[in-house]
Amino acid sequence: MVLRYPERIVIGNRLAKAKKWLKKPIRTIVEEKALHFNQMDFTIEFSNLSFYAAALGVSAFTVENFLSISGNKSEVINLF
Repeated sequence: MVLRYPERIVIGNRLAKAKKWLKKPIRTIVEEKALHFNQMDFTIEFSNLSFYAAALGVSAFTVENFLSISGNKSEVINLF
């Protein structure tokens, strides 16, 4: 069995606003729990997207899916 570890953790939405409190504890836990070679290219990022980014993403996915199901393969209009 091959285990794959993430190269990046992206924290968004409300938790991204707590960056100054979360970044160091998360890094400490990774350093304690992960093997050294799994930490070499590892990054923690905090999203700069708006509070509504998840809702906008789901909306765009839904519209795109609806258009593809209905047989209309035309380009999805950029709503944002």
